[in-house]
Amino acid sequence: MWSTDGSSTTRSSGGCVYFAEDAIKHVRDEILTHVHDIEEVVSDARRSEACPYFVTRSAIQRTGQFLILPYNVVLHKPTRDSIGIDLNENCVVIFDEAHNVMDAIIDIHSAKMSYENMVTVLEATMTYHEKYAQRLRSKNLYYIRQLMTVLRHLIAFSAAEVGHPAMAAEAVSEFQFKAKIDNINVFKLLRFIDETKFAQKIQGFTDSRVETQGQLKAGRSDIYSVV
Repeated sequence: MWSTDGSSTTRSSGGCVYFAEDAIKHVRDEILTHVHDIEEVVSDARRSEACPYFVTRSAIQRTGQFLILPYNVVLHKPTRDSIGIDLNENCVVIFDEAHNVMDAIIDIHSAKMSYENMVTVLEATMTYHEKYAQRLRSKNLYYIRQLMTVLRHLIAFSAAEVGHPAMAAEAVSEFQFKAKIDNINVFKLLRFIDETKFAQKIQGFTDSRVETQGQLKAGRSDIYSVV
């Protein structure tokens, strides 16, 4: 394995063995000297025991000037930010097959929820709330209780819609009114979920309980598709 001093590159204990900063920088600098295809990047990264994903991400952040990206990366700001792409006034964006852009935007900002998903997440959130209510800050408790309220109303709304047409399109405000969540600022609630990584916390909490007690049955997709 490559290292600057002839010894093994230091890695944090318990982390991925290929997430080594020195090795990643070494391979990044190497692939920037001439054009590499995907297989060559993977081969160079494997030889230096570095993660090819973080190698290419580091290369983009360092010198990327001409990038070919899928719609979901270009159109989704959190994804762009995660890999260091800044679409400023000096950037030129060209969409190939631009008639597909609207469908891509809809897919990026849409999520499918089933009745079973929502029930599972509500049960997990209620259990989490019961266990940690005395240790959570009042602001966090407020938003967790709001989330439980939203889930209860969505579950009730879904149950009431059984037998109605399977497909329907409604304005957001109309849907919120029908589901009785029009008095909740969902943008603040979503910001809380995002900033506190609440979905990940609930998933980890649920996985732990499944492993140790077998009390809750939640698949990974259940949590992330709703929260």
